[in-house]
Amino acid sequence: MLKPLFKPVLTALVLAVSLSTSATAAPVVREIAAIGAEPSQVLWLGRQAVVTQKALGNVLLWDQQQLHSLTQLSGCEPSSLVATRDQHFLLACTNNPRLLVMNTMGQIMETFPRPAEEVGLVRNVGNTPSLDLSGVTAMVQDSRGGTYLAVANSDRLEESARGKGRIYYLSPSRSSLTVVASKLNYPAGLVLSNDGTGLFVSEGLTRTVSRYDVQPGQLSNPQLVTRIADIYQPSAGASEDPWPGALAVNSQNHLYIALPGDGRILVTSMTGKALATLTVPTPYITDFSFGRTDRILYVTATSSADAGAAGRFYEIRL
Repeated sequence: MLKPLFKPVLTALVLAVSLSTSATAAPVVREIAAIGAEPSQVLWLGRQAVVTQKALGNVLLWDQQQLHSLTQLSGCEPSSLVATRDQHFLLACTNNPRLLVMNTMGQIMETFPRPAEEVGLVRNVGNTPSLDLSGVTAMVQDSRGGTYLAVANSDRLEESARGKGRIYYLSPSRSSLTVVASKLNYPAGLVLSNDGTGLFVSEGLTRTVSRYDVQPGQLSNPQLVTRIADIYQPSAGASEDPWPGALAVNSQNHLYIALPGDGRILVTSMTGKALATLTVPTPYITDFSFGRTDRILYVTATSSADAGAAGRFYEIRL
């Protein structure tokens, strides 16, 4: 039996929202749990949420009542999650860079790279530099079951990562990995448009969001969508100049952009027009995921950008 780690915090807090359209009911945030040692990723999966703790390698499962320990991945430092079509999830490790396919029982189903005698995910033959998975920051799966991976070549937003970021495409069969974009400046978030024709990418060092045209397993025609500085003024209490992190798109084709350092999620049109700003009580938003509808967001955030910083897990009802 999975052991409960935390009890839900029932206090609800009203979020500040500024809208460019008519006024609506203010979103409400509920703190689900305080989480020590760097909650880094959250993924809604079926009727539950998977949450990771990067520093400790913990994978947690929230069943809408309690947060349980699913497994502990020694020497992994999980940095990104994405659901697979078989109701498993793909998890990226920062330490000893690799990918793991896991089920909701905490069992590892596949790994990349794999031993030569095993089959499954493509192997990085000869440690080819073009297949370097150092610093996977985001993943998104297309309708074919293939996965785009943002790789920053660093596990932190650092100037040394400028121009070293890449986007890879993992084939639907998880048998080949291809570089589809390069020379990015710390790619921190990925999301596909609802029709699958565009891939949006946030770049932390340039504080921009761009869009690529998508063909199956290929990217082309990168275009700037927005510069954060052009559409957002940092709050007076910002810990640092915010940069674009995690991305999501709702059913209304609104783009959601996490702004670590200022505890905000910026909502824009697909062309970068600011529509709303959601305020989260903890400044460094590490990830968010829509729940069973896109009127519910699950958010992980930390108190600082330091490795191992304590954080919070929230539910936001829009």
